Amino acid sequence: MTVSKTQLIDAVKSKMSTPRSTIEAVLETVLQEIEFQASNGEKVIIRGFGTFQQVHRAERNVRNPATGAMSRAPASATLKFKAAKAK
Repeated sequence: MTVSKTQLIDAVKSKMSTPRSTIEAVLETVLQEIEFQASNGEKVIIRGFGTFQQVHRAERNVRNPATGAMSRAPASATLKFKAAKAK
């Protein structure tokens, strides 16, 4: 099952007496801060939830599955999430 940001906001709203706009602003700010810190090389650890960290992938050879042609995929950086251990 996939949960969208809107569904997440609605779920929090149903449990709190806080205006929807406030919940939306807080969630957006938290997500932006996680993205900013991780993109600057910081490891973001939220105890009991998980860890966000930027990882770098080296340039590599890839194969197009439709044609079988080989090509080079450029080096890239991506955000990795590792869930905390379940209690």
